[in-house]
Amino acid sequence: MASPSLNHLMHPRNRYRLNPPCFKTLREKYPEFRRHTTVKPNGKLVLNFRDSECVRALTRCLLQEDFNLSVELPPDRLIPTVPLRLNYIHWVEDLISLLPSGIYSNTVGIDIGTGSSAVFPLLGCRINSNWRFMASETDEYNRNVALRNIESNGLLDRISVVKDSRLRDVAAKGKAYSFCMCNPPFFSDLLEAQGLSNTRSVTRPQSSSLSTASLQESVTMGGETEFIKHILEDSLCLKERVGWYTSMVGKKASLAPLERLVKSYGAVRILTTQFCQGRTMRWGLAWSFVPMLSQLGVSRGVTSLKNRPPLSMRLGSGSNEFPSIQDHLSAVNDSVVGYLGSLDVEMVRSAEETQISSNTIVRKIKYLLNALKCSWIGMRKRRRQEKRLKLEGDDAEQKSRKMETISTSVPHLAIGKGEGAASGLVEEPIPSGREEEATLSGRREVATLSGREEVAT
Repeated sequence: MASPSLNHLMHPRNRYRLNPPCFKTLREKYPEFRRHTTVKPNGKLVLNFRDSECVRALTRCLLQEDFNLSVELPPDRLIPTVPLRLNYIHWVEDLISLLPSGIYSNTVGIDIGTGSSAVFPLLGCRINSNWRFMASETDEYNRNVALRNIESNGLLDRISVVKDSRLRDVAAKGKAYSFCMCNPPFFSDLLEAQGLSNTRSVTRPQSSSLSTASLQESVTMGGETEFIKHILEDSLCLKERVGWYTSMVGKKASLAPLERLVKSYGAVRILTTQFCQGRTMRWGLAWSFVPMLSQLGVSRGVTSLKNRPPLSMRLGSGSNEFPSIQDHLSAVNDSVVGYLGSLDVEMVRSAEETQISSNTIVRKIKYLLNALKCSWIGMRKRRRQEKRLKLEGDDAEQKSRKMETISTSVPHLAIGKGEGAASGLVEEPIPSGREEEATLSGRREVATLSGREEVAT
């Protein structure tokens, strides 16, 4: 079963949020795209998003049609999805609007690892006429293609491409930057990139899209977390020289540890968001050292997927788990802590006291929880499997006990003999030395008797 579309959760200014691309129009207008589409007898247009040539043609056509950008996309390099990049660009626009005027008046951004398409600088400059970019790319092939793309769209005066790999080296070439952005390599090794060592369930449907990214574009030592850590380390040196430090995050599990790390480094403002498009979700992380931003009430700028009710536990008096708990707040605390301690989570406790009157003090205890592993995926399936194994274990134990009883004390059955002649059944003890023979005989007699009950009587 396919996941529901997340298009309604795109950034409000994303042009594709309410007006998705018309594939039929693109097919009629662009022969390059027409070659990779099929029309069914009912008139429905079919695209194979696992065909890299089809995705490449679609991306080129969208950039040309909607942004007047002619972009070369090499066959063995990452194909950027346009709606996702737009979400990121619009979020950066929101962040820039919060910066104080002065040193950030001229909007200049840094794109770390711009790739062959240079899609962030191209889109950013095409949408915002006052933007300029300093883009970095270590791969020589990608850098040459990026320069051709920038030149063919007449943006060489607004976008520069340098070879440096670290943010601090790129930032050293200018005085101040409004922001930096990055789409880091997600994976730590080739096995993870191929989906052989990640947490994706075997029952989860196969992805409807295909990655064409090269090894250097998708894999880095330590994965995306380690890559973003380098940006964070450089931000400690640069501080306010860059207004906002941002990065895309490909795995939700990476987000919370990175947030804690940024906080520990003393950033005055930390923001996260969700980039939703199609059936794909990515996350955005931003932090700043600009003092003025610490006073702003900035929202995360994204609608929640679900209006979930708060997590609650009802603890009634007289229950087996929490006896008389409503009368003892310390018992509530101990019970909840004991329950949380049984989970595979890291728990950090903090307490604060507030005096609301001369004789009243309110004490609050907070617990920050961090999952140590992705244990919530497939919980229902695991519970059902554990229940099934338990039932199978109980059945096996009962069968084992029954077999032990049969093999040690099976009676020899006779017909019409002794005191039991009236009923037709008499039990005789098993003679010594004939246990096995009697057991086999007993089985035969039971089987025979069950089919000749009327005659025996």
